[in-house]
Amino acid sequence: AELLRGGCSEEDALRLNGRSLLNLATGISHGFGCALFPEGTSHSESHLIRLRTGPMRTVLAAAAHAKANDKNLPVIMPIGLHFRKRHLFRTDCWVEYTDPIEILADDLPADLVEAVKLGDWKEPPAESVIKLRDIVEERLTPLTPNRDTFSEVYRDGVIAHVKNRISGDPKMTWREEVLANRKLKSEPESEEVQAIATRIGDTLDQASLDGRDINSRGDGLRIASPIGTIVNLLKLVPMLAFLPTILLSLFPQMAIGRVLGDNTDEGLDARTSYQFLAGMFGSMGLWPILATVGIILGAIFSEEIEASFGIIWTDALGTGIVSIVAMYIIAWLGLILLFWISAKSFVIGWDSISDFSRFMRRRKVKSKVADDLLELHKLLL
Repeated sequence: AELLRGGCSEEDALRLNGRSLLNLATGISHGFGCALFPEGTSHSESHLIRLRTGPMRTVLAAAAHAKANDKNLPVIMPIGLHFRKRHLFRTDCWVEYTDPIEILADDLPADLVEAVKLGDWKEPPAESVIKLRDIVEERLTPLTPNRDTFSEVYRDGVIAHVKNRISGDPKMTWREEVLANRKLKSEPESEEVQAIATRIGDTLDQASLDGRDINSRGDGLRIASPIGTIVNLLKLVPMLAFLPTILLSLFPQMAIGRVLGDNTDEGLDARTSYQFLAGMFGSMGLWPILATVGIILGAIFSEEIEASFGIIWTDALGTGIVSIVAMYIIAWLGLILLFWISAKSFVIGWDSISDFSRFMRRRKVKSKVADDLLELHKLLL
């Protein structure tokens, strides 16, 4: 990065990079945990891309520093982050932990141990770096969808759900689906089954649906549930009741998040990041301001409030200065609580809107997958 920006020599750039890696390695060797993403970038592939060497060099330097200071050697803990749709809010997620990868003290060269002990950066041997990278890649590969395309992931998800329905289990957790897809990688179904499931999976994905939308028999798509419809209608009640407050406290942040997200060229995950940050910091920054403005307006129009409701709200706890100040504080905190309750009611109500939208998409796509689902059901019986 320093070379790309200019202003320094290759030797200086290497020294700066080495110093950064050494600082990180020193922290790890002292017992601090560190999340390393060995691909070095975000991407939308359904498999690992080429792993970088930086994390491996950091780990080896950390192990050498730990050995030099008679500390326990750090280990690499491979972790799988499984998201149903990684760029969507409130998507299904399963975090998978596996057995650690240990670094052996005998594999660390003496000159590397001595260098990091003195606070100097020294590049670990290339063969050690490559060997560790290959081990990490081998361990991480099964913790990804590990398919050439996401179309294959959707295909195997459909197969897994239909087989699960046939076995008599109407529901499948996201963890179970990930593991079922992994099994289908090593034990694939016939080409005929895969071809039919591919058509179903691609059609469902284009309609923002997936295997969860298959009915309990596994031979069609789900229809509306009377009880579910009633529950969803009840969810709308608090959302509609708090709608004015929702528009006041949430709409500005949603608008900011939408504008920022739509004006980035960094991909869907970055778009969601902008929206997330606008939502999180928008609440922290906007709500206190709105609550303060509300209290000021309440004080200014206290006479009008008294005329309308017959109460002097600032004197609710008493007429003394302490009581009035306490009332202002309570009212301010009450407005913050009101904004929070409004946000929760919006989330609950939006779930019912999303369910209805999903039902309408199922109705629209039902005829396109009906024959294929019946055929797939027969083949998997």
